Amino acid sequence: MVIVLVLFRCWISTSYSFQVLDIDLRLFVGFKFCWFYCFFICIRLKIFLEIYLLINRTMPHYPQQDPIKLAEGILQLLDEGGFVATYKYALMIALLDLCIEQKQKSGLEAQSFTTLQIAKKIVEIYWPQTKEFKQQPLRQNTKGQAVVLTRIIDAQRSLGKTTSLYKFKIENQKAYNKLVKAVEREYIINPIPRLQKVGKQRLNILYEIGWDENQKISKDDFDNTIRLYAGVADNLVILNNLIRPLLYRHWAKMVADINKLEDSRLEKFLFGFDRINTRNLLEGLRELQGGLCFYTGKKLTGGHEDIDHFIPWARYPDNGLANLVLADASVNRQKRDFLAGTQHLEKWLMRLSTTSEQTTIMHQIARDTKWPFELIKTYNVANSIYTKLPDHALLWQHGKNDFEKFEKPKIEHLFLTINLSQ
Repeated sequence: MVIVLVLFRCWISTSYSFQVLDIDLRLFVGFKFCWFYCFFICIRLKIFLEIYLLINRTMPHYPQQDPIKLAEGILQLLDEGGFVATYKYALMIALLDLCIEQKQKSGLEAQSFTTLQIAKKIVEIYWPQTKEFKQQPLRQNTKGQAVVLTRIIDAQRSLGKTTSLYKFKIENQKAYNKLVKAVEREYIINPIPRLQKVGKQRLNILYEIGWDENQKISKDDFDNTIRLYAGVADNLVILNNLIRPLLYRHWAKMVADINKLEDSRLEKFLFGFDRINTRNLLEGLRELQGGLCFYTGKKLTGGHEDIDHFIPWARYPDNGLANLVLADASVNRQKRDFLAGTQHLEKWLMRLSTTSEQTTIMHQIARDTKWPFELIKTYNVANSIYTKLPDHALLWQHGKNDFEKFEKPKIEHLFLTINLSQ
C-alpha cells in the first residue's frame, strides 16, 4: 500500500510541475500514462494479495511434518486417546498398510484414501481375529463384542463353513460388498472422526475429513475422502517398522484386559502367521523352484523346508503368493525378519516380471489352490519398504552374520527395471 501511495504522489507532483513550468502537457502524455499504468497495476496486486491472505487464513494448513514429530503425535494418540474398542488400532494399521500398498512405480505416495478403501482393509485385518480363543471369540469392546466383529462373525456363519476372506470375496461377492458397506458406515460414524481426538482436544497430525462425529451423514452429498496431511504418507512408511509392533502390543494388551487374559499369547494369536495353513502351497512352490532353496540354490530335503515371507511378516503382513518363497528351514531361521540383500531381491523381482515363465506358473498355483497372488500389491509394498530404508541400513545375504550395505540407487534401479505390464 505504501508503494501505491508513493506512485500516486509522484504522478500528481509531476502534473503540477508541468503546469508551473508552463510546459505543453501534451508532450508528456506518454510519460503521465506510464505513471497511471504503474498505479493501476499496483492496485491490482494489492487486491490479489488481500485475496491470497484471506484464502490462506480460511483454508486448512498442511504442515510438512518430520517423522519424529509424527511418531510423537501418534504415541500421544495411543497413550491419551479414548479407547473403548480396538477400532482405532485397526484404523491406524489400515492407514499404514494403505500408505505402503499405494506406492506407485513413479515413487509417489498416495495423498488420500476413501472410506471404502479403509473399510475393505478393516475387514481384512479383523477377519482372522474372529477365530475362537479358548472356545470363544475374543471380545474387543469394553461394553461387549465390537459391532464390526459381530458382523464379520455373522458373515462367516452364514457360509456354514470356515473359509478364507479371499474365497469369501470371490464366491460370495454380494455378501462381501454388504459386509464392507456396513463396516464403512461404522467407521464413518466413529473411529475416523475420533482417532485424532485426545480428551476434548483435537490433535490433527494425520488427515483431514469433511465431517465430524456429531454430523448427520447424508448419502447424497457425502464426501468420503480422507486427505492426508503433507508428508504423512512418506513418514508412515518410514515409521512402519517402529509403529506396527507398538500398535500390535497396545491392541493385544487391550484385548487381554477386556477378556481378563494374559497378553503374552494373544499378540501371536491376533497377528501371527502360524494360524494360516500353507501346506497346500508346498508342492507348487517346490515345483516352481525346482526343489531348490530360494536363497542358497541348494537342494531341499523333505520336511526341512519352510515357506518364508520374502518381505518379512513383521514389516508388513502379506500372505500373497507373490511374497512367498520356499527356503531351507535353517536358512529361514538365519534370515529371521531381515530384508534380503540385493542379489536375492533381483532374483525375486525377476520372478514377478510378467515376462517370466515363473509368473505364469504362480498364476496357475494361485488358481489351483484358490490362494491370492497379489502381484501388484506385493510389488508396491516391497518398493515402499526398500526405497524408504535409511542410508545406514544393512541387508541380509547369507548365514547369521553376512550382511551388505544398503545402496539406494542400485535398489531403485532394480524396481524401475521390472516389467509389470499385463
